[in-house]
Amino acid sequence: MNNVHKLFCIPFAGGSSSSYSWLKKYIGSDIELNLLDFPGRGKCSNVKEVSDMQELIDFLYKKIINEVGDCNYSVMGHSMGGYIAYEIACMISVSKIKMPKNLILSGTPINDVFSEIDIENINKDDFKDIVIKNQWIDEKILKSRLFEKYIYGTLLHDLKLVSNYTWKRKDLKKYAKVYIFYGEEDQYSIESYYLWNKLIGWEFLVLGFPGGHFFVLENQKHIAKTIKSIIYKENINDIRKGL
Repeated sequence: MNNVHKLFCIPFAGGSSSSYSWLKKYIGSDIELNLLDFPGRGKCSNVKEVSDMQELIDFLYKKIINEVGDCNYSVMGHSMGGYIAYEIACMISVSKIKMPKNLILSGTPINDVFSEIDIENINKDDFKDIVIKNQWIDEKILKSRLFEKYIYGTLLHDLKLVSNYTWKRKDLKKYAKVYIFYGEEDQYSIESYYLWNKLIGWEFLVLGFPGGHFFVLENQKHIAKTIKSIIYKENINDIRKGL
């Protein structure tokens, strides 16, 4: 078996592979980073953009299983990317592909945040208010030309995919070690992160970090260290002690 451990990273809504580029600075050479892109963006800019969440999940699922080979691997996703990572793990659990050693769901609460939002018909000002309220993007970026020119369309597109998708609820207790990262100043309740316990079970750990919904960008070195601890240490209690 190849000794290299592969880490697949799935971006958040409106993001791309570059959203995880900071990991290259802190992750060692014995962990191979696979920073994924949604169709129509980044390294996949020549691929037609999808209009359905299941299409997106299937696209990233194929990307991962085609790259795994005989290596051990982990899958991480932030926010929307965390939900996708979970869905992919569910698909892998019923396939002949070996499961990831670790599943890292970052900034991914279980809630019904879209139940009171008509995302399909929302106007731009109301959309901005909701984005600020839910910390889906840094407020400085929201007020910049960058948001109007590049981010608004992709973020709205991705959030529509999320709002229209019915998430599966598959018990992964027997399959994967799962780690839940959250921001201690995130607007979502800590209880909404612990709700994953109903699906995950025995190998389950919730870890808080300073900051809001995008705490991963505020604590890059700490996040990278935590990921390395997860990958290198088999015992969940060792990870708890090392943080």
